[in-house]
Amino acid sequence: MVAFFSIAILTVLLGIPVMLLIVLANALFKGCLGEKFISTDENGIVEKNTKETVVVPWRKVKLLAYTPDHLFIQISRIKYIVISKRDFGNEYEFTKYFSELVRLCSGYS
Repeated sequence: MVAFFSIAILTVLLGIPVMLLIVLANALFKGCLGEKFISTDENGIVEKNTKETVVVPWRKVKLLAYTPDHLFIQISRIKYIVISKRDFGNEYEFTKYFSELVRLCSGYS
């Protein structure tokens, strides 16, 4: 309840859209925010957190993108898997991983 109240205050103060408030509140209560373990194989992405394990087949990946700090894997209009680039040992490891994701997703675009 405190988390929802805090998000509501941020929404009012910062003018964050109500839809984002709903998505964030839902994520907090489902355990979607916080530490996750993500692995990939030929079948798709496996995302594990403290409350659930989700398997996302490659055909469901809508978009792969990255910024200087993060990798974004879009699963639906409002669901993204976000991976910090710090989770990779160096830029080479990140580039290798991103290239592999592009290869695995390319059969479904």
